[in-house]
Amino acid sequence: MTIVSNNSVDAVRSFLGLHELAEDVRRISARTTSDPARLQPHPALLDAAVKALGTSPRQCVMIGDSAADVLAARAAGVASVALATTPAKRRTLAALDPDALVTTLADLRLAP
Repeated sequence: MTIVSNNSVDAVRSFLGLHELAEDVRRISARTTSDPARLQPHPALLDAAVKALGTSPRQCVMIGDSAADVLAARAAGVASVALATTPAKRRTLAALDPDALVTTLADLRLAP
């Protein structure tokens, strides 16, 4: 798993450490500039993650909870799963036509 975030690498690492998730994350592709034009929904961070993984966009899935996440995935050619935990967010994210929409991370479990 790779984290793609508009937050800084330090912020992401702090969060992962606080929740004891660091060992589950292979890479972090996060903000390295204060230039908002290079942040999501721009695909640069997602493109960098795909490249670092040595794979193709078609082999990746972006799971995100914002419009910027869905739009960045589309711009990068990556499938998107929108996480919408409220009715308002469901309406907003569904309008962007993500590849899938879930209301909880438990919905991401693979079917048998």
